[in-house]
Amino acid sequence: MKNKQKSSLHASALQITLRVILISFFAALLTFAAMPAGNQSKQKPTRADIALQSAQHRTAPSKSPAAAKLKTPRTLERVEISASRQHVHGREIAGFSTHQSQGENLTPPAGLKPVEQEAWLAMARRGATDLESFYPARYGESFVVEGKGVRVAVRPLGGTNVMAQVDNSQVTYRNAYSETDSIHAVSAGRSEEFLFLQSECAPREFAYELSEVSADTRIALVKGEVRFTNKLGQGVKIEAPWLVEANGALRSDAVHWEVDRARSAAGQQRLRLVVAEGLRYPVMIDPSWTTTGSLGSPHYAHTATLLPNGKVPVVGGRDGDSNSFSSAEFYDPASGTWAGPVA
Repeated sequence: MKNKQKSSLHASALQITLRVILISFFAALLTFAAMPAGNQSKQKPTRADIALQSAQHRTAPSKSPAAAKLKTPRTLERVEISASRQHVHGREIAGFSTHQSQGENLTPPAGLKPVEQEAWLAMARRGATDLESFYPARYGESFVVEGKGVRVAVRPLGGTNVMAQVDNSQVTYRNAYSETDSIHAVSAGRSEEFLFLQSECAPREFAYELSEVSADTRIALVKGEVRFTNKLGQGVKIEAPWLVEANGALRSDAVHWEVDRARSAAGQQRLRLVVAEGLRYPVMIDPSWTTTGSLGSPHYAHTATLLPNGKVPVVGGRDGDSNSFSSAEFYDPASGTWAGPVA
């Protein structure tokens, strides 16, 4: 219990730290924008450029002393973006897909049976490599997210048809809406969008059509999140959004998701991201895609043993901060799902 509490507290502290980094960059942007024209450089950075820098800081590998204590060597995952095509609702769309490659040092211990190796690797990779995302070449086309066996295609409505710009692990749509840029920062297991509303002329509502959703997928609004889950409760979700105002104030009460139950003539549902009035502009909004239904975080230095019933208990190990686990979780190779933990 203490280990789980410690891990939870660390995760909360990490989220706060990452958001502080974002706010710092946003504040730097505002300071720069407020300078007299004569003091600004000839090539003024755009809000999208600032977002790209902040996204790089958010996804930079940790160099904390705790991380250095790991005895099991492993290489951080790398996210690559390459040109591809997707079929959505009977149409082929050109765009870019993510590919997450595992480090070469993520190797199970010697002597494990093949199914035990599978369970060992599944625990080490869990929560990090199970989200795939597709970004259209033009903003008016559908974005596709897949994870835990659930596929969702979302098409923004009312935006422009601007071309995507790809740079390392970021996809940028400049002027996706009036006075608004859309920047997508891609990391392992996560696709994070930054909407930069430059002035009060920017939209206060962003509508999205659910162009395609896997069969038997349940769509629910839970604690501010939009969840797309299968019968096992696994799938993908859009996290509860938050925003940063021009004065650096971080607010989660000034932006929210809404799910339309009424369907369009083509039978598709819609989502709406609604922004409050009276904000201090420019404003940055952060809605993010990730998976849901996972049982905890990846472990390292754990064991895996095949049982006669075909299940594989994965026992012990450490998390990314060297916190030890004494519980066991049971991996089912047939379905790729987990049960537990059992103390």
